[in-house]
Amino acid sequence: RPGFDKNGEGIVLTSSGELKDIVRYLNNQQPLESKLMSRLPEYLNAEIVSGKLSSFRECVLAVKESFLGTRIKYSPMSYGLDSQISNPMFFKQYSEYIINLTHTALLDLEKYEIVEYDQLAGRVQSRPIGKVVSHCYLSLDNVKIYSGILQAMEMNSEEIIDAFRVFGSSVEFKDMVVREEELSEIGNLLSQCPVPVKSANNDPKTKAIVLLQCYISRIDLEGYVLASDLGYISQNAPRLLKAIFDLACLYKFKSAPLFLNLIQMTERRLWSTLSPLRQLGSLLPSKIIRKLEQQEHLSWSLIKKMNQSQFKLLVDNDSNSQLLKESIQLIPNV
Repeated sequence: RPGFDKNGEGIVLTSSGELKDIVRYLNNQQPLESKLMSRLPEYLNAEIVSGKLSSFRECVLAVKESFLGTRIKYSPMSYGLDSQISNPMFFKQYSEYIINLTHTALLDLEKYEIVEYDQLAGRVQSRPIGKVVSHCYLSLDNVKIYSGILQAMEMNSEEIIDAFRVFGSSVEFKDMVVREEELSEIGNLLSQCPVPVKSANNDPKTKAIVLLQCYISRIDLEGYVLASDLGYISQNAPRLLKAIFDLACLYKFKSAPLFLNLIQMTERRLWSTLSPLRQLGSLLPSKIIRKLEQQEHLSWSLIKKMNQSQFKLLVDNDSNSQLLKESIQLIPNV
């Protein structure tokens, strides 16, 4: 713990195939290299949102002081800088290289309205979309994907199937493996999903959408691997859906209510077409809830105004009508 301890111990868990690489790293036979370059725009945006960076000069200095800047200095060839530290002109070339990297990253952020970049004055300033990207840990690739699909949704009719498609297109699920032995189970789960999926069964997007619907429907999965993937989906869904909803609001897209509805269904693990009483679990028999759901003419606001005699006509039982009345009172009202 920096600032508290002078030393510490760590345990590295790895597969047998990567053991040789880990040993080389630990014995200093192979230097560790920075992976920040592919995420440089997100890094700069997070620092700008936090208020630590407010000018282009500060951004350049932050990149120089990062591990990426240090590794470029001592291993320039690994990062595309065709020079060596022994070259008298190296530090000038190094500075120009860092400036170009920073400038390109800021241009990418400005393109998607994530930051405001004034090149003449050398100022950078956070924008509302940038705060969403930083607070929800979004990658720039996700912003590109979401903005493209959301704009297309504006030109067509917005449906819940499109909301699931936006979620399934997230880069977090791009490398989700669809195994051969899972195809039959995914096919079975598709038949249980209330929202149809248009992509192929072996598409990672399909798997992500199906697993999110299984999570909302509280479907128990048989395979250990699918159950593990379901946990990954459930962990990322609240963050990603909130980010998509916030972006839709900031872009002033008409599809924003769709994502708000999907967020609520995911949080409650309950489809909006079903009765809120299902949140009570075993407190209320499912047959009573089904009877209530079959009365399509009764909205939830009307059900809350009904008295016990009306409930008795509905469920044909005094004790059940009393239980139903008490259960309805347990559901919070705004």
